[in-house]
Amino acid sequence: NAKDIIFNSMRLWCIWLLASLWRAACEEGAGVLKSFYKLDDEIQETVWCGDDNSVILVRTESNSVYRSDDHGDTFVRITKKMHKSAEQIVDNSTEIGEVTRIIKLEADNKILLFVGNRGVFWISNNCGKSMKALNKEFMIAQVRPHPTDPNKLLATAVQNCKDDDDDLCFYGTHSLYLTENMGETWRQVATNVKQFDWLFDFVQTFRGMPQDRIFALTRTPTQDVLVMTDDFFKTRTALVNNCLEFRLRSTYLFAIKGFKGDEVHLLVATVKNRFEKFYRAVFPDIKLKMKNVHILDSSEGVIFLLTTRKPTAPFGRLYVSDSTGLRFRLALKSCLRSSVRGADFAKIQGLEGVYIANILEKNAAREYERMMEKDDVEEEEWVEEERKESTYFWSPRSQKRKDTRSFIINNVQTVITFNKGSIWKLLEPPKTDSKGKKTRCSLSDGCSLHLFLYVDTTVPILSQNSAPGIVLATGNLGKTRNPSGSMRRVYMSRDGGLKWTEAAKEEHVYEVADHGGLVLMGQLDTGDKDLVSLAFTWNGGSTWENFDIHKKNTSIEDIFTEPNATSQRFILHLKQREDLDEETILIHSSLASMNFEELHQKICKGEDKPGTPNSDFEYWSPYDGRQGQDCLLGRTLTYIRKKKDRECFTSTEFTYPINIENCICTEEDYECDFGFIRSELLGDYTCIPKTPKPQNPNTLYNMRESKCREWV
Repeated sequence: NAKDIIFNSMRLWCIWLLASLWRAACEEGAGVLKSFYKLDDEIQETVWCGDDNSVILVRTESNSVYRSDDHGDTFVRITKKMHKSAEQIVDNSTEIGEVTRIIKLEADNKILLFVGNRGVFWISNNCGKSMKALNKEFMIAQVRPHPTDPNKLLATAVQNCKDDDDDLCFYGTHSLYLTENMGETWRQVATNVKQFDWLFDFVQTFRGMPQDRIFALTRTPTQDVLVMTDDFFKTRTALVNNCLEFRLRSTYLFAIKGFKGDEVHLLVATVKNRFEKFYRAVFPDIKLKMKNVHILDSSEGVIFLLTTRKPTAPFGRLYVSDSTGLRFRLALKSCLRSSVRGADFAKIQGLEGVYIANILEKNAAREYERMMEKDDVEEEEWVEEERKESTYFWSPRSQKRKDTRSFIINNVQTVITFNKGSIWKLLEPPKTDSKGKKTRCSLSDGCSLHLFLYVDTTVPILSQNSAPGIVLATGNLGKTRNPSGSMRRVYMSRDGGLKWTEAAKEEHVYEVADHGGLVLMGQLDTGDKDLVSLAFTWNGGSTWENFDIHKKNTSIEDIFTEPNATSQRFILHLKQREDLDEETILIHSSLASMNFEELHQKICKGEDKPGTPNSDFEYWSPYDGRQGQDCLLGRTLTYIRKKKDRECFTSTEFTYPINIENCICTEEDYECDFGFIRSELLGDYTCIPKTPKPQNPNTLYNMRESKCREWV
């Protein structure tokens, strides 16, 4: 009848429209795909070079070097050219070796140093277009370019001890060499060096410190000593005796000093005293032990560090200092440890005072502490034995380790702070998922969002200084983090982690570009070995455009963009599997270039009139969710950024203006003074005593009667 004819016609029209829209989206995505380039092995290192980061250097696991000078559209293998230049300065080609590291000099972003594993290295002053091979006649162990003078380099070489009884030569130390003409000639300036570093950057020279200041940990017949020199070791000043290691971070210089047995002291010097005077850091309730101290961040005038019961302990205590860097308080009792980064802990780039950490759920943390106190000695025994055992060998102790790990990974929660660790909160879950369905997850029901930051994931959390407020991470909803891969989703925030939306149901790799206005994702497991599934958004995740790449035996590994994340270009890192015969499989990497400038979309306008209807830009101030409060840490920061719903590209020259105004502090903008902690029982932000007041009036610290100290 007529109704059926009309209905079928409408249905066919809808199918045609959806197919047209899908085809248009695929054509749009395919239009930005520029090229594929096959590499000889897996990618080991990627370096971006030049004022506009248009040159890309890639080193593979086979130590081959590839170069692109057109933002990654094409690549050329330059390994043979490098070997040919090196043949002119050596008698035997076996002396050339392979490139094991590519270093871009901080003092000049066009100069590259290619470190070899033999006596040869290469210098280029034009991002690898041409290069000069140099033979230094010693093998570099470590190298440090000068922060402001591109001609100066420090490098260590393995020290050859002539005699076992030589008191002036120690195994495990290095000779330190200096070049002042970009590697043409080298001279030895020190021996028995364990660590070394230049003074941080040119900012320190404006504070009256010499630009050639060097810190080094040197070994003597009786102890290791941290020394300082301003004249390349013609003279030196001893700073810390019995020093085990040191770290130079931002405006702090840290030294670990041996005390009694395995107990150590953390000593801190600051830029205010020219890094010349050290003071002992004070902790309210612990004794520090060697290899159990991990400095995590010191970029915002306070220090975050993790201490663990043992070097292999899965959790540790997170401490945060005051502005002096000397008085520490407990911030989190059970923060997940990372063997690579120290802790499963992330600073949200581009924002002040915002950090995310993974912890053990409160009740599980109490149980874990009880387990560790009961089995303290036994734990050390089975951990040591586990190192000796085969992965496939079962024993009661190895089974116990597996049971402990299972207990841990099933009880992890994610928390966030907006005030440098004073108050930590669970992440607010999104109300709907990426399909628009209700999540039925709320904080009032004990359900929250939990993220995989760095531990137990190949896709770490992502934030950029050039994209304030934009955060992407993999996670799940629930009472705790779920280790199952099938439960992992991609979540996105536009306000620094306060609120989140689900971006994708499956696990993806992701990257941001165009100041955060463009986000590209690639699905890790599509279920089709010949399919790479991609999606991008330029409206803050409101909608996603999907498109596929069909290539035999190909999967996506990662997505790169230039370090500033301001362009509209991406590089896809793809993995390809090649079956040579029934028993031989070759796996190698490929690079694919994507240029969203090819879409010829309009450039965002109105950055001089943000917030007006005709402007593509808006004002935005980060906050922590308190009603009517845009004030954090006693300040209101106002950024200008692209509006979420505007589908346009931001110019690469655009910078995020920041306006700063002081505001009234509230209780959450204060932190408990030394010896006091936030109450978990009172349900508010009251500071209660953790330890008694020091009885010695000459101690380094004093209690404040207010028990709270402002961050600002």
